[in-house]
Amino acid sequence: MKKICIDARMLFYSGIGTYLRNLIKGFENHPKFTLCLLVYAKDKNYPTNHEKILFDAPIYSVKEQFLYPKIIPKCDLFWSPHFNVPLRKIQAKHRIVTIHDTYHLTFLSTFSFLQRLYAKFVYAKAIKLSEKIITVSKFSKSEIIKHLQVDPAKVDAIHLGIDQDLFTPKKTKPLFKNPYLLYVGNLKPNKNLLVLLKAFAKIAEEFPNLELQIVSNGSIKEQESLLFSLNEKNKSILSRIHFHKGITDENLSNFYRYAKAFVFPSFYEGFGFPPLEAMSLGCPVIAAKAASIPEVCGDAAMYFDPHDVNSLISCIKKVLQPKDPSVTWKEMEKNQVLKYPWKKTVEEHEKLFCEILEKTF
Repeated sequence: MKKICIDARMLFYSGIGTYLRNLIKGFENHPKFTLCLLVYAKDKNYPTNHEKILFDAPIYSVKEQFLYPKIIPKCDLFWSPHFNVPLRKIQAKHRIVTIHDTYHLTFLSTFSFLQRLYAKFVYAKAIKLSEKIITVSKFSKSEIIKHLQVDPAKVDAIHLGIDQDLFTPKKTKPLFKNPYLLYVGNLKPNKNLLVLLKAFAKIAEEFPNLELQIVSNGSIKEQESLLFSLNEKNKSILSRIHFHKGITDENLSNFYRYAKAFVFPSFYEGFGFPPLEAMSLGCPVIAAKAASIPEVCGDAAMYFDPHDVNSLISCIKKVLQPKDPSVTWKEMEKNQVLKYPWKKTVEEHEKLFCEILEKTF
């Protein structure tokens, strides 16, 4: 039986964590290989039959690089689900890395000198040390090739999936009294949340009961920085903008279910779970026409220019018009979501892993 070791410390991160949990679940009791998971001590009771090794070094740290060779057991394949790969020699016959996007290279100017140096160095090492690179969209594959000059044949684009059991309509009560627009995601610069805040501020008078619900684990400092960017004349609408963190998946489903629209203003995404999650619950999606978003959302979203507030306002007003949502629109959303079963994602990873495992030196 072959052995695959996975750095699973990001098990409960938002995007990569969802990716890890679904693949680990899909590989439970696999007939061809066993898994060994490197996990934080706080995650040691995560329910799985796979072997777990405690590894409490912080992500991106000198400590993780020092300990990798000691902590990674002898195995046939080591898989890094993020670009922070071991830089020193480890006891693995083969190595694969998943690079979700090249955000750290595309937006170098937003990082400190040391962060830029680290990102360039580790991305380059991840490419050099790995036999295969997995990424999550055709867009990300093109970005990896562009920024890292890698052979296209070395990069496999595998779309992620949506949990059909979790994000399905159920009878529940609305969470809020007033109608609302919804945003779900972090508060990093590429998420372009300021354009949504500005659009909301401009239409607030026209729709006096409308609120903006923001589900994010971003810090208070990040929230305050965003809100401070609004013009002084728009301060009156601050009481209608609400931030929520630590939301369970079940409650998140309710946020999507009753929103007038889900707005995804990001101008840089490797894949992006939230629009598909919203679609699966029949929530109209308004998304930026940028990066991988049109690839993932297809014809089932309403698109706007992420650099144009008025373009976003136009889309919001179309959704808020007092007429029933088109049946065709909901059907398009449903069909788009069905293109992304986790089973397919697991199968494509399994195929690639088995191809690597069958290689001999």
